[in-house]
Amino acid sequence: MPTSFWVTCPSLVAAISRVESTGGVRKAREAVGEAIVEEIHSEHRTRYGTRVAGVRAAARGSVKCLHAFMALHISGAIPNPVAGWTLLRLDHPYPKERCCSARTRMSSCYTPDLTPGGVAESADAPDLKSGS
Repeated sequence: MPTSFWVTCPSLVAAISRVESTGGVRKAREAVGEAIVEEIHSEHRTRYGTRVAGVRAAARGSVKCLHAFMALHISGAIPNPVAGWTLLRLDHPYPKERCCSARTRMSSCYTPDLTPGGVAESADAPDLKSGS
């Protein structure tokens, strides 16, 4: 299975899909840079045996799926600037009327910066490893 982590929140999936539908995959690769994307793929291959979302080695610097990079980031497995770029472009990924509480919303836990390791510490951040 080429994808190691999945975004499961329907609202977040839809928000990321909107970014992808406007050329977000290409734009993210261009903004972050192929060398940084390759570093993320390399780290993923070292940990999980494949490149992110199963991207072929011949497709150097390729971003295939923003959802896959986002899942790695929000899980804390591999915080990455592709997800940071995506976060900056999400318009209300967690609508108040149908999503998780403010305590567990990604926006209260993560900062959308474009540097590797873009996960911020927050008093309200949930423990992602234990699920609480």
